[in-house]
Amino acid sequence: YLTIADAVSDLNAFGVCGAVHFDVAAGTYNEQMTLGKIDGASATNTITFAADTAGVIVEYGASGSADNWVLSLNATEWVTIDGFTFQNASGGSSSYRALCLMDGGSSNNTFSNNRFNFYNTTSSSSNTRGWTTNSADNNYNKFLNNEFINGGYYGFYFRGGGTTATNKGNEFDGNLFDGAYYYATYFYYGTDMKFNNNTILDHSSSTTTGYGLFMYYMYGHTEVIGNYIDYRYYCVRLYYWYGDQNNRSIVANNMIHAGRGSYTTYGLYMYYLEYVDAVHNTIWADAGPSSACYGVYAYNGSQNTFMNNIVYAPQGSSSYYGIYSPSTTAWTIDYNNVYTPTMRYGYYGTVCQDLAAWQSAGAGMNSYDADPGFTKKDSMYTCLDTINNAGTPIPSVTGDFQGDNRNLTTPDIGADEFIGGDSATFDAGPDGLLCNGNFIEIGRNITGAQFIWNTLDTTGIIMVNTVGDYTVSVNSACGGAFLDVVTVTDNTPNAVFSYTNSYYTGVFKNTSRTVGDLYRWVYYQDPAAKINPMDTVWTTKQKDQVYYFGDNGPHYVCLTTYNECDTVEICHVWTGTVGINEGNLSDAISLIPNPVSDRLTVQFNNFSGDRINVEMTNVQGQTVYSNQFVDINGNGNREINVSSLNKGMYIVKFTTENEVIAKQIIVQ
Repeated sequence: YLTIADAVSDLNAFGVCGAVHFDVAAGTYNEQMTLGKIDGASATNTITFAADTAGVIVEYGASGSADNWVLSLNATEWVTIDGFTFQNASGGSSSYRALCLMDGGSSNNTFSNNRFNFYNTTSSSSNTRGWTTNSADNNYNKFLNNEFINGGYYGFYFRGGGTTATNKGNEFDGNLFDGAYYYATYFYYGTDMKFNNNTILDHSSSTTTGYGLFMYYMYGHTEVIGNYIDYRYYCVRLYYWYGDQNNRSIVANNMIHAGRGSYTTYGLYMYYLEYVDAVHNTIWADAGPSSACYGVYAYNGSQNTFMNNIVYAPQGSSSYYGIYSPSTTAWTIDYNNVYTPTMRYGYYGTVCQDLAAWQSAGAGMNSYDADPGFTKKDSMYTCLDTINNAGTPIPSVTGDFQGDNRNLTTPDIGADEFIGGDSATFDAGPDGLLCNGNFIEIGRNITGAQFIWNTLDTTGIIMVNTVGDYTVSVNSACGGAFLDVVTVTDNTPNAVFSYTNSYYTGVFKNTSRTVGDLYRWVYYQDPAAKINPMDTVWTTKQKDQVYYFGDNGPHYVCLTTYNECDTVEICHVWTGTVGINEGNLSDAISLIPNPVSDRLTVQFNNFSGDRINVEMTNVQGQTVYSNQFVDINGNGNREINVSSLNKGMYIVKFTTENEVIAKQIIVQ
């Protein structure tokens, strides 16, 4: 094809019957790229436009509303656009400078490694938006490693149709949003949206209200993770999120710098959120010395947590707050470090001038008020030992802003996991478990630290395939020096058991190595092979088993042990030991009920004696009951109180002058 428009025209007209890939030659294309519904497109029949690495620019100058776009997708699905630059041409009307439109249920598209040069204007007109999506069901699109540069009143505008007509499952990862005038991003009516590892920068000269990350009416599981956001006034503004109690939304590991050292500033503004975890964020609210300032504004909602965050507000009016939370039930707030030397520490149902007042109000019993010492907004890292290993574990957050491993038991407060100075501590990570001698990872990566292991490896994480102790020496970027040991043991399962007899009952002792292993016991009728299984017992916790065969055998018994490493089986022949005339005595004694929870009745039927010894043992062979019954005289009942016994299997042995039998009961 000589033009992109020609290729797109054929796609729209004829569709596809397989995967299609367009390699677009380097150059500047003065045309529109207008994609519609492509028949035959699917997860298998994808369409890819890949720009030559030397550079492909697509530009167009619109004359009015009828042709006001450079890139348009309408009901388009399964298209990937990679490596292009889209921009408005110098010609056309300056009143019509929309760059990209996506509507009509456009779904499952991918935009990667593109540059979108938005028109730089202060106009709020929809005709000059950089990106516009303004309808529902534009779902499961991915925006990966793109640059959205400049922009008017709205930079990136992505809006659904309403509270019941959202855009679902869209992902934004690794993008740069740089220089919009008023809204750098504008997300409205979304479900299960992910906004992770992006950068938002404010290069506008405006001193009025602005929004960096703006997200209204989000439903389901929403993620805002690992972003760097530097914007004036409302740096991050989150409104009306309705999360899922079984799959909570998360705002984590973000570096947030709000303001320019002047004017009103909100760092993280959260209004009526539900089921949201705002954790491990670093927030610098950079207001003017006498300006209104809220490091965090958490207004009502329900079932939310705010934990392990740094809130740094080095200046601002004395009547404002590090954390403002008028409701004492909407948010669980603790394990934070809030530094507000000129302002109030917070508001938690009442004014809290300092940390002591904050804790008296019932919040932040494990929180701090130390100075993290930030000096540059693009490098909000600290060596403050006070908050090193001072957080609480958040199971859903296992890494930090830089991708380093979190300490899973005592993580650091803030977006960055660091190794402090000499007064701090260092944990090299959990011990390791080997599987069949395969290599495993041990250790933790922490940016800026120097590592040396006893293996002479010099990285935070190393690969090993032998058991033993691995010692690491660490020098941190904060000046600390530490030693720690990671122990590696063998987790490969084996199967070993022995047994003893108690007449018709086998007591099987499992001596297999165990680290989270599961076990299966199978008892076979056949004396020497896996034929005609009598019973199968699966268990996860109880290694040992007691089994009543009902006869002297022999029988084949097999133990299988298994875990994530492997499955191993071993089998033995079991032979019982039976007393004289055991069958006659067994018929004369019944145990009811079985299973039993309170009182066990021993029922005698035509018993040919007047006394018998009774002994009850647990599966460990310990005697839990012993007695002699007398004056039985043929028929009669005796009771045994088992209500104080632990639940499980027990063997009841009956002994006369000439006979011995054993019976099995279950206490429940």
